[in-house]
Amino acid sequence: MRTIKWLIRILVATMMLVQAAMLAAAAEDLSAWQKRMPITFSGYTPPGGGALTNFPVLVILSNTTAGTGFNYADFQSPPYGDLRFGAADKTTPLDFEVEKWDTNGNSYAWVQVPLLTDTNTRIYALWRKSGVEVPACTTNGAVWTNNYISVWHLGETNGNLVAATSNRYALSGNAGVTRGATGAAAGACSFNGSSGCAEMANEAALNPTQVTVEAWAKLGTWSSDWHMLVTKGFDGACVPYNLSLAPNPTGSQSQ
Repeated sequence: MRTIKWLIRILVATMMLVQAAMLAAAAEDLSAWQKRMPITFSGYTPPGGGALTNFPVLVILSNTTAGTGFNYADFQSPPYGDLRFGAADKTTPLDFEVEKWDTNGNSYAWVQVPLLTDTNTRIYALWRKSGVEVPACTTNGAVWTNNYISVWHLGETNGNLVAATSNRYALSGNAGVTRGATGAAAGACSFNGSSGCAEMANEAALNPTQVTVEAWAKLGTWSSDWHMLVTKGFDGACVPYNLSLAPNPTGSQSQ
């Protein structure tokens, strides 16, 4: 039996709209936050020397020694009401979304970086302020405004698998889907490799003239069969597309 664990992002590769992440975030005086930690992106080399605008990056947080680095015990508006992310100036808020918060382990947050250029790009995580709540950007899809049609993390342990984008498209998983698997980023779903799928009805936004489809998947076993990861069906009105792994004697290939 094949098991597939995946996380899906679907984005449109048409004209890239430059959104100002710093304007979308709530206007707060981040100088009032008592703790701040720099975050850099070592190893990032932009293809062709180009930069990425309003790019969602994954930030993984975990405990260090209290007083010397990030520590859950320092939060004053639990569970993470006083978590913020700021630009290089330490005061301009950035949109972010918390995918998973675990005070006993790793926490996962997606942060929209206005301009990701190279290893010199720097943002800040900020925390420790009482009497504040999480900003609207954590739930309204503001992180995924740069032409993303829909983004599913697949981390829900029950109910529908709801998109993080503002459209909140919901996938319904059948009996062949197991929730709560370990994914590349926080939670994931396991699919039984035969009948398991998560699906939704057609939406006009899912029928672009150009589209890029991305999925994070891990195969439990490899076989000579095609492994379908993402597919958009055709019923006479829909635009079909798919992302799959094809059998290849010398290795896998995607289509």
